Amino acid sequence: MTAELGAPMPQPLPGALPAGTGPPVVARPGAVVSAAETWPAAGAQAPGAHASGAQVSGAHVSGAQPSGAQGSGAQPSGAQGSGAQGSGAQGSGAQGSGARPLVLIADNDLLDDVLRASAAASVPVEVVPDPGAARRAWSDAPLVVVGDDTAAAVAQVGLPRRSGVVLVGREPPDPDIWQRGLQVGAEDVVFVPEADEWLANRLADAAEGEVRTGALICVVGGRGGAGASTLAAGLAVSGTRRGLSCLLVDADPLGGGLDLALGYENTDGLRWPQLAESRGRISAAALQHALPTGPSRRGSRLPSLGAVPLPLISCDRTDLADVPADGMAAILDAGLRGADLVIVDLPRCRSAAGEVALARSTVTLLVVPAEVRATAAAGRVAELVAVSATDVRLVVRGSGPSRLRGEVIAQSLGLPLVGEMAPDPDIGADLDRGLPPARTGRGPLAEMCHHLIGELVFRSRGAA
Repeated sequence: MTAELGAPMPQPLPGALPAGTGPPVVARPGAVVSAAETWPAAGAQAPGAHASGAQVSGAHVSGAQPSGAQGSGAQPSGAQGSGAQGSGAQGSGAQGSGARPLVLIADNDLLDDVLRASAAASVPVEVVPDPGAARRAWSDAPLVVVGDDTAAAVAQVGLPRRSGVVLVGREPPDPDIWQRGLQVGAEDVVFVPEADEWLANRLADAAEGEVRTGALICVVGGRGGAGASTLAAGLAVSGTRRGLSCLLVDADPLGGGLDLALGYENTDGLRWPQLAESRGRISAAALQHALPTGPSRRGSRLPSLGAVPLPLISCDRTDLADVPADGMAAILDAGLRGADLVIVDLPRCRSAAGEVALARSTVTLLVVPAEVRATAAAGRVAELVAVSATDVRLVVRGSGPSRLRGEVIAQSLGLPLVGEMAPDPDIGADLDRGLPPARTGRGPLAEMCHHLIGELVFRSRGAA
């Protein structure tokens, strides 16, 4: 349970929690409660899980040991070594060049709860049981978690006021804990184990630091073969070439896999079948690290995609029938925290995962060939898309036998026209060879993608 000091205690808010767990009570108006990270390769126990003698990777303990620790220099349960770093940790109290969240807790049981939340979020923490030894870390840490057992000592030491302080207690709450929260300058008072999920998310937010608020563009074809997948891939390539951090998401299980369009089919990394069961909060950095980000060097096709990698979540040629909605939500949330631009290639048929993407989209592009029948088919698709998407715009491709103009198609569909793309005779051959579309920055597709990136991303930021 969590509470913001000075705020009334409302009713519990629903949260995206794993099956079988109840939502913590969050007393912050408008707060969103989500499950702690469930990452396939995290190797960490979920909040609330406990194994006797289990170690918490990355926990660093400095200063005096908590009461009840056995043996000289013994660490609290879940910490590794006397003042030593956990697996993969670098330096004392820091992960790489950045400071770790600071944990000021001496009580072993309470510390175990916080360390489990830390492990579930894959966030190393620095544990300092003695508040007097935490002056420097207090100022540098992105988040400070104070145990109710040390709150009085923290207040007595007279550490300077700062933001990002959480006071952690256990249920049932001591009525005096609210006063102690005010004394240490806590923004939130939480009670474990009920608030394990909330605490894991808070630790993860602090560890990621300043996060991006990426734009999400969904692309869907008005009919089969309209070129939506090609445009989606081209947008991701063009954005990458312009220095944006991009994530391309293939949401069409029957599309054959966008890894073939980019030449990624032999590149190591997770695809949707391995990510389909993702739930809750996923680390943006961990997601990008796990995905294929470029053509395989085992092959001969190594076109340059720009100065930054292009991560791809692709469907493959297995029996995955559909992309789960919960998995899509978790992936998009991580992608938008870690990338400047997320592009989702959607199927024309209605799906739960597609509705999740459309509801989160900054803009949705409907790709329609300049044909009478394609326009008729696109009318129905536009109706389905508009149920979830708030901003739908039209891209007209090619010039069909009927020579329909983009303005006429836009008027027929009742959609704003954002661009018209001339035929590009080289696209088909390039895709068959696994050469990423728009990779050279030249040609009708590249020009259209460059225009759309400027119009939908840079101009909306006021950077163009």
